[in-house]
Amino acid sequence: MDIHDITVRKEDQTFDCKSIQIDPKALAITIVAFANADGGTIAIGVSDKNRKIEGGDQHTEKLNELLRVPLDFCNPSVPITSELLPCTDKDGNDNHILLMHIPASSELHANQADE
Repeated sequence: MDIHDITVRKEDQTFDCKSIQIDPKALAITIVAFANADGGTIAIGVSDKNRKIEGGDQHTEKLNELLRVPLDFCNPSVPITSELLPCTDKDGNDNHILLMHIPASSELHANQADE
């Protein structure tokens, strides 16, 4: 999956885009939904409203917080894998988006909002 694929792919039951500004609890809802279904990929740093590439390089603390979501806000925790995908952001700067790959799980997961 490259940056072009992400900007043109429609969101569906296995793919979602999220702004870098997403609330961690809202991200947990998507992670749990993917884990409880067929798995999927979340592209963080791509506006889900207009698909503008925000990137995450200037939001290191926020990226770290979002990477903790599967551990801190999902019960039981969801074993994701992640990668930083190089891109050019909406301002023309070199940047990265975070891809979270969520596997389908044999366990039933809940987010903190469900508890």
